[in-house]
Amino acid sequence: MNYAAEKNNKVYVTGEIVSDKTFSHEVYGEGFYEFFLKVMRLSGQADILPVTVSERLIEAHDLKKGSGSIQKL
Repeated sequence: MNYAAEKNNKVYVTGEIVSDKTFSHEVYGEGFYEFFLKVMRLSGQADILPVTVSERLIEAHDLKKGSGSIQKL
């Protein structure tokens, strides 16, 4: 079993941000924000995914409504 992979919280997604980010909650002084991401399926249908992300990652990436792809969060 790969224990390093179990402790890793990385995900790679490509889609379009379809909502403005809103404050969700704070843990140990770190703020978290939520937004929705539209991800297209191969069938042409779209899934709208809820995303919660740390404010540290928002500062490092240009996460705003209409943004194209989000990778390596």
